[in-house]
Amino acid sequence: MTKTYILQGNSPEREILKFAQTNEVNLIIIGSNIRMVTGRVFFGHGVDAILSKADCPVAVITAP
Repeated sequence: MTKTYILQGNSPEREILKFAQTNEVNLIIIGSNIRMVTGRVFFGHGVDAILSKADCPVAVITAP
């Protein structure tokens, strides 16, 4: 079953990570733009924080 939630807070990445931990989330799906920074893909600070700290898999969806 898939559920969608809308969260509010001062730090979106903190709210997403807290919600995922307290609700035993199996997958986080987030959208982002891709930028190249010093030869590597950069999604943004918030997305990078979620990718590095999440306890579950994270899928990043990008627009062409």
